[in-house]
Amino acid sequence: MTVQEKEKQRQALPFVMALLGNAIWGFGFILERMALQAEGSTPVILLSVRFTVALVLLGIFAVARGMWRQIRGKAWKSLILLAVAQPAYYLLEAYGIQYSNATISGVVLSVAPIFAIASAALLLREYPTKKQLLFCFIPIAGVIVMTASGQAMGVIQPLGIVFLIASCVVSGLYKTVNRASSREFATFERTFFVTLGSAAFFVILAAIETRGDVGKILAPMAHEEFWIPVLGLVLLSSIAANIMCNYAAGKLSVMKASVFGAVSTVCAALGGVLYLHEPMTASLLIGALLVIVGVWLVTVSKSRPRRVRDLEPKPFFRWFEAVAAIPHGSGKEGKLAEMVCRFAEKRGLAYEKDEKGNVLVTVPPTPGYENEPGVLLQAHMDMVWVKNPGVDFDFETQPIRLVIDGDTLRADGTTLGADNAVGLATMLGLADERKKIPHPMLELLFTVEEEVGLRGIRA
Repeated sequence: MTVQEKEKQRQALPFVMALLGNAIWGFGFILERMALQAEGSTPVILLSVRFTVALVLLGIFAVARGMWRQIRGKAWKSLILLAVAQPAYYLLEAYGIQYSNATISGVVLSVAPIFAIASAALLLREYPTKKQLLFCFIPIAGVIVMTASGQAMGVIQPLGIVFLIASCVVSGLYKTVNRASSREFATFERTFFVTLGSAAFFVILAAIETRGDVGKILAPMAHEEFWIPVLGLVLLSSIAANIMCNYAAGKLSVMKASVFGAVSTVCAALGGVLYLHEPMTASLLIGALLVIVGVWLVTVSKSRPRRVRDLEPKPFFRWFEAVAAIPHGSGKEGKLAEMVCRFAEKRGLAYEKDEKGNVLVTVPPTPGYENEPGVLLQAHMDMVWVKNPGVDFDFETQPIRLVIDGDTLRADGTTLGADNAVGLATMLGLADERKKIPHPMLELLFTVEEEVGLRGIRA
């Protein structure tokens, strides 16, 4: 297998995992519906048993993997949010299924990607376009049609739709936080902790619901129609599908990961009709198609590109974008050097420019830090100019075309110039924020022609 083939497989894996995981979740609605029909079964009891068994199995692997040593010292805030959002989602989902049916539940829950888009816009600055906002009304119309039709047939209660919509909101938040936490925590670590949070939450609720009667919690386990679906939910939905989708969440943007929610819808609807013999009228079918088409249009439409200057930390990325906008190859650093000089002048900072083109900016110390040793920071202003074959681009006149691809910042068809725009943006950002950051005297040295033999620093 060639290197290119291995790379294609690596890139395809997150999509495959998202596809399989969402398919399993879709058929999981059928298993939940079956388990809830068992004598003594309630949504809370079902979820408490399901996640407790899953936690025991995952706990064995966690101990074998030495997971506790691996997560020591990491920030747990995002894990806590995941551990809270996951059980809230499953609780709302289970009650939604109880007050509707598997087919309706799967279709209504397919609007979750819309809420994920909204959550990503608020927390990750992935903004939707006007077209996407317009498309959002299509699945909403579909839900209204399905609710009216289902209520007339007696298979849907309005309370069920309320629970399902609420679960969509929580699902959107969960996907966004999951994406953010994947930067620090591995797939298994996230899966274990959301299962831990879910198990703890539902065991407590089950104890409250049954007033501490363990016998009532375990009673449904005596019935085959309960423990067989639960075992399937544990192995397939709680463990396998969770691991698959958590892996995909760490590799795909929230928008791309949300596309696969339609897979769950199709599988839930298909299974509900074929295996549970749930009704499907023409109006229900129209509503379902409106939801699926609307969600598909929302998720495949291109989002408004995020601006580099809005990324965090803003002081750094604002100047990274400014540097990339100015052509600055080796021996062509003049315009960038002029920008540095204007930067210093506007802020009242002393600067010097030598014959070679190097610029030295002096930042006075914060009051009280005058006697501290000064610090010299240096970065070179030139970058390597290389473009991909067939790319039409003029380095001497055009700014670098920056592209935000998920968590990656890259250039479109050319070198990015991160060497050493990273150093330049750090120095400029630090000088810009000098009143907010206590510091000794700083000397910021911007040099030329590093890429062709360190000529500037040697001058």
